Formats: sequence, C-alpha cells, structure tokens
Amino acid sequence: MQKTLRYILPSFLLCLILLPAGWAQGWEQTYGEPGFDLFRSVLIAPNGDLIALGDRRDEVSAISNLWIARIQPDGDLLWQQEWEIENNDLNARTILQLENNRYLVIGFNVTTDEMVGWIVDDTGSTLEQWQHTGLFLRPKDAAFLPNGQVIVTGKDGFDASTLSLDPETGIVAWQHNYPPTFLSGWAEAALLLDNGNIAISGYVTTQSAGGLDILLLIYDQDGNLLLDKTFGDEFPQRTFDIIQEGDDLVLLGDTETFTTEEDDIFLFRTNLQGDSLSLSIINEPGFQQPTSFTRVSDGTW
Repeated sequence: MQKTLRYILPSFLLCLILLPAGWAQGWEQTYGEPGFDLFRSVLIAPNGDLIALGDRRDEVSAISNLWIARIQPDGDLLWQQEWEIENNDLNARTILQLENNRYLVIGFNVTTDEMVGWIVDDTGSTLEQWQHTGLFLRPKDAAFLPNGQVIVTGKDGFDASTLSLDPETGIVAWQHNYPPTFLSGWAEAALLLDNGNIAISGYVTTQSAGGLDILLLIYDQDGNLLLDKTFGDEFPQRTFDIIQEGDDLVLLGDTETFTTEEDDIFLFRTNLQGDSLSLSIINEPGFQQPTSFTRVSDGTW
C-alpha cells in the first residue's frame, strides 16, 4: 500500500522525524516565502524524493495558492509550482502517485464543501481537474485499493465519511457515512489490511464524560461495513493514523487530561475483532498533536 506521510506545518517549516529507506540522516529545512506557507501531505516518490503538497498564503492579500514541491533526499528543492485559486475557495489535502509520472491531488471547495481533484504531472503542470456537484466531503486521507479505486476519508457535514472513487474521473463507486448516532464524526486515516479489507480510524463526539472517543471502522472493498467500534474513557481521545502489526491494529492519536489541560500522544492497540488491548500515553510538557507515523524497526515508530 502506498503510504502518505501527513504534516500540518505552519510558518513554512518542514521537520523530518522518521526517515524513509535510503535517507542517510535526518535534517531540518525551511521552504516558502514571507506569509503563511504549510505542507499538508508528503508523498515518498519511488526514487526517494518527497512530493510535498500544501498551500501558500500571502500575508497582505490573504489569498491562498495551491503549492506542490519536489524535494530531494538531501533536502534540496528540485522544483516547486503553485496555482492561484479562483475566489480563494479551494483547499488541497492529500496527494497520491498515479501511473506515467502523474499525481492526484484531492481537496475540497471551502464554500460548498464539494470534493475536488487535480491531476498534475512530474513537473508540476496541471493536466486535468474534476469536480462533481453534490459530492460533499472534506477529505483527510486517501489510499489505493488493488482494483485501482482510491479510498478517501473525511467529513461530510457532521458525519465521518468514507468513499471509493475512480482517480482519473472522480466518479464515486460507493460512499458510506457513519450513522449519525453521535453529535459529529471524523474519518481520518485509511489503511488497506493484509486480508484485503479497509480499516478507517477517526473519532466521534459523544455525550459521555470524555466528549471525544476513538472510532474504528472496517469495510470490504465493495463498501460493506464489517466492524463498527468506538473506544473511550473519561478523557477526550482523537486518532489520526493507523498501521497493522500482524493481527493487531495500532492507532496514533492525542488525548487531554483535565488536570493538566495539555495534549499528550497515545498509541492504542486493538485486534481485527475490535477488542481493546492496550493504551500507551507519551507524556511530554506542552501540547503534542501527532498526524502520522510509520514503523522503522520492531517496537519502534
């Protein structure tokens, strides 16, 4: 499965913490110009380059442009391209690699909440754009399925939403919104499991003591819901990414204790049947909000 690393990075700062294979050492680098620039999604290309997706906002006009940059393994900027967005109403969220050195960028119209896709080539030139009226989704993550479809997670109105679409045309094969038994929900990360099913992690707001609970959904590739589980305690808990380890799933998120009112990172482990196995909290001073993780060795993320 293609893995996209996601970073929410204000002040045009890119800081690599976990290293893809072939990268000799870690580094920090800044990219951008005066104003507010950020990367929302980072894709590791087959040759080890990073394809970074984000937007750049002018500090005077407050107009945001779609921004894609290709960064070599030593941190050098190979090329970058930005597009002015009409009416400042489009927001790009995630990027996937297509065949023939092309990339699919998925975002949404902030005015209508309709999902939008751009196809760009390896030099950053726009080849095609699709937008379907009535397809409402604020996307968060995307992943390829073996049948060539793309799974997209996000939020549709107040509901956690998952859909499968054709990456070339944006035509939707199926969409499933988590039943609105909760106040609202977010589907954050998608993972293709070893058995061919799809795991979705996210969180929902509830009227319980914590207010936010972990959400885990498992679908088959036809969109049939196989597992529907929430987990929570007296503290709010959100999840942003998910990986598989054998028959277990590990979810990455954050939680806030009411005594310190600071966010801490947690790793929550469950199995494919939805049984709660363990919860490990990484407590550091200040506010910690993780967005993505991957395994670098046994027991190390």
